[in-house]
Amino acid sequence: MDLLSSMTRAGGTVLALADDPVVRGVLRTGLEEDGWKVSFFTGSADGVPATVRLGADCLILDMGCLGRSTVGVVRSVRREFPALAVLVLAGDPQVDDVFEVLRAGADDFIRKPINGPEHISLAMRRLSMYRTCILDSLKLRLEQERIREQERPQQERLRFFRFASHEIKSPLVAVTSSLRALQELSPDEVGQRARGLVDRSVHRCEQMLAMLNDMLAISVDRSDVRDYHEEADLAQLVREALSSVAPVMEEKGQMLCADVPGDPLPFWCSRQGMEKVVENLLSNAVRYTPAGGRIEVTVGVQQEHVFLRFEDTGIGIPADEKERVFEEFYRARNARKAVNFGSGLGLSLVRKVVREHGGWIDLVSEEGKGSTFTVWLPVRRPR
Repeated sequence: MDLLSSMTRAGGTVLALADDPVVRGVLRTGLEEDGWKVSFFTGSADGVPATVRLGADCLILDMGCLGRSTVGVVRSVRREFPALAVLVLAGDPQVDDVFEVLRAGADDFIRKPINGPEHISLAMRRLSMYRTCILDSLKLRLEQERIREQERPQQERLRFFRFASHEIKSPLVAVTSSLRALQELSPDEVGQRARGLVDRSVHRCEQMLAMLNDMLAISVDRSDVRDYHEEADLAQLVREALSSVAPVMEEKGQMLCADVPGDPLPFWCSRQGMEKVVENLLSNAVRYTPAGGRIEVTVGVQQEHVFLRFEDTGIGIPADEKERVFEEFYRARNARKAVNFGSGLGLSLVRKVVREHGGWIDLVSEEGKGSTFTVWLPVRRPR
């Protein structure tokens, strides 16, 4: 029997250990009127757990039958059946140590003699309400434990991301610094062919560092960043990002149409996280839009939300892959053909940060015609 669910409804099965005919009569009368099914146990104390195992929602123990062994019985039953309601009938306070039984796990007790069926009926109703609260708490703990078990692989993967990224990043930065030092030498000192190899190596190292930074950013748990929100200017963040990609857009002959307010557009955010959002969406638009293409950037506010829209005339996303481009390490097939290097973490990071800020992201795209990403974020600090 599912003990967690059975105690949440009226009535149930009561297993009682009592040999006094009067006590049995009072128990049966008081409980059956409330819908309880009463079964009396006639075996030894050692057999109580086995009998409970056959099906019971509540156990009533008369200490007059068990004496000092009541403590052991209650402790054994409570250990095996944490959801079971246990009521004790106590006699002489000088003989029956009720408080020791309660410490062993009993929920409540009644002093004998029982004052009629109404007395036991009232006691069981009170016990049922108490056990319902206990069971609700137990259900919550079990659900929390289940969620923790489900999240454990994710947390282990994030820890691996952090460790691997940190361990790889340091030597890669050192290599990049050395290569950049070679770039500063004159062609006569390095040689034309070697200079080309150095330039390509620096470019590859920068790509690797960008991927490692994405891995580090996506491995940051929500609890690590939720308390670091500050008021920032979204318009300024976008203007800074546009200035950083301007040379690349100019080199590719891309047209930029930016509708960014000149006045500040304040909102609460993790500045580092939002910089990643703007940087990733803008760099994707530039990377996957062919030479001579057009990129539109719009920033505004609407109904207590700021929005940020990037629209391009790039390669677009195949219809059957639009739902997957936000998955970690996933790149659409046409994106892999257009650009052979990429971590597949950028859009996953964007969605992660946006959700942490209480916002959402909309995507409209058609393969071969372009994509539009719109990010919506609350103006006020999320709770």
